[in-house]
Amino acid sequence: FHMPQAGITLHISQGALSHTTWSTGAGTVVWEAADATVRHLDTSFAPNGLRGKRVVELGAGTGVCGIACAALGATVVLTDLPEVLPIA
Repeated sequence: FHMPQAGITLHISQGALSHTTWSTGAGTVVWEAADATVRHLDTSFAPNGLRGKRVVELGAGTGVCGIACAALGATVVLTDLPEVLPIA
């Protein structure tokens, strides 16, 4: 995900899609909507327009939107189901 206004590129990986992906709520998928959201965040808030803001991303999955908010200066908490983000 390239954020030209902020001068940042985020590298997010997703595993191969399988039937188990859907059984965990598809939290490991990087959705097209994430790309649109990151572009909006970049054009609206770059480079530091979220500095001092607090963001909670519910059902974050891969966390790309929350990571983009953090890159723009926000303090971010990402959440998802334990099956998607197991705590070791």
